[in-house]
Amino acid sequence: MKAILFLSTLILSFNSYSFSGKWEGVGEFKTHKSNGECSNIYLSLRVKNQKLYILEGGYSCDFINAEYPPSVFNIDGNNLLYKGRRVGKITNSQLTLSKEEFRLRLEKEGSQLIYKEIWQDNRSYLKIKGELERL
Repeated sequence: MKAILFLSTLILSFNSYSFSGKWEGVGEFKTHKSNGECSNIYLSLRVKNQKLYILEGGYSCDFINAEYPPSVFNIDGNNLLYKGRRVGKITNSQLTLSKEEFRLRLEKEGSQLIYKEIWQDNRSYLKIKGELERL
């Protein structure tokens, strides 16, 4: 039984590392008022020692530009924790983060990372979608 638990933990840790690296690509955005192209979407991620590190990230989409602050999340099973609170999940092929009106979903499809970010409240929304390649 202990061997099965150890192997499961080892497999999950190995698979989670598939998100590590620098990713970059292009995409599109849509708001309640307009839509357009994203000329650059980028992320630098690292998964190590049961932690997910967002080292840098952001996007340039016509008149919308943003950068992610560096962040560290603890990995507990498949759960991502930030300051002790569950804020997302990680599997071998998918990573999700959410807080209030923000949601980020990353999906591995072959060698690509499919990027989906949504900001939504009662009156407006911003959706960003892209396909990123590992650099």
